[in-house]
Amino acid sequence: MKRHIVTRNFCMIGLLLIVTLWCESSAKNGLVGARVPDFSGTDLSSIVKTPFTLSSYVPGPDSQPVAICFSGSWCDLCIHELVFLDSLSASVYAGKLRIVIVCIDRKWGFKQQKFYAKARLAYPIVHDSSGLISLKFQRPPKLPFVVLVQPTGVVYTTVSGYSDRAKQFIRQSLERMASERKLFPIKR
Repeated sequence: MKRHIVTRNFCMIGLLLIVTLWCESSAKNGLVGARVPDFSGTDLSSIVKTPFTLSSYVPGPDSQPVAICFSGSWCDLCIHELVFLDSLSASVYAGKLRIVIVCIDRKWGFKQQKFYAKARLAYPIVHDSSGLISLKFQRPPKLPFVVLVQPTGVVYTTVSGYSDRAKQFIRQSLERMASERKLFPIKR
């Protein structure tokens, strides 16, 4: 009995150590402050499928920041976050926030089309069925996952999850990015 408890405690300590080291390494080797990883795929946002490459979006014309949103069709919070970002772009940032959606579903079909059509968004949707795009972004820890990119192509910050706190953080990050770089008008 004692042997099982000791073994379990060592396993728990080992697991805790691994998680701690992973968190520290992802913070040290994270995306923030680095050039955004480029990726390409097919834009599935319309009936006509067109090639998409992030490098054609970043750096954006007219000093436009980009929000890369990782989402899945099973994630209702993802739609809420996409609608929130769309409303921020339209009402607060005069349409100057560009949005790219990365769908991490394994398959693309009617369910996924219906999911994204529900939000009525006019942004590129790139399907990451192989998981290769997610790997470039250190596998999003929790959906929705947003990467805010400066117009220069440098990652400004990342946000995981969706809550009032996450919305406030995104808004404040965009405001800081705008004021630091004098990028786009902020409507109050």
